[in-house]
Amino acid sequence: MSPAGDPEVESLSGDESRENSEADEDSPIPSNLIQHIPEEIRPALIQHLLFYREQYTGPIAHPRIVAGYEKYQSGSADRILTLAEEQQRHRFELERLGLEAAIQRDRRGTYLGFMLSMAIIAMGIYAIAVGVALAGVAVVGGTAATVAGVYVYSHRRSRQELREKRASLKRPAVAPALSDRADEAEPDSSS
Repeated sequence: MSPAGDPEVESLSGDESRENSEADEDSPIPSNLIQHIPEEIRPALIQHLLFYREQYTGPIAHPRIVAGYEKYQSGSADRILTLAEEQQRHRFELERLGLEAAIQRDRRGTYLGFMLSMAIIAMGIYAIAVGVALAGVAVVGGTAATVAGVYVYSHRRSRQELREKRASLKRPAVAPALSDRADEAEPDSSS
């Protein structure tokens, strides 16, 4: 007879079933099913049934896990969420500070590069005015060529980075096929 038609299983109702469910509240296997398993195979069967793997990725634990913490410690779910929010705020603040520092560094480099270029060009103009025209023209021309080269190089680099970012956003994040992984996971039979 099936477990659904078993008179012992059907007789569990009301207070009796509530008592059994409270006794084994932490067990994932209902007590009314465990009692029908023979004693000699019960531990092995329960161990086999209880072995499973679950994986979850995210900024906070899976809701079922958070609910488990809340069950044992009132207010712990709120504390977990608050901790995750604080960690997120901290990360955002670090990113903001990093971006501000990068912007300041870039501005400082631009200002210093401009001042250095103007100083070198002024020296070249002074050299031309003093009578060393060839040296003055070389200094002014070399400085202008260097500034233009730096501009072109940085412009190309930023465009290349932008293309790479766009391409990475268009690529689907797909795991390799199982057949590809099976070939990699096979043990070497030659040893």
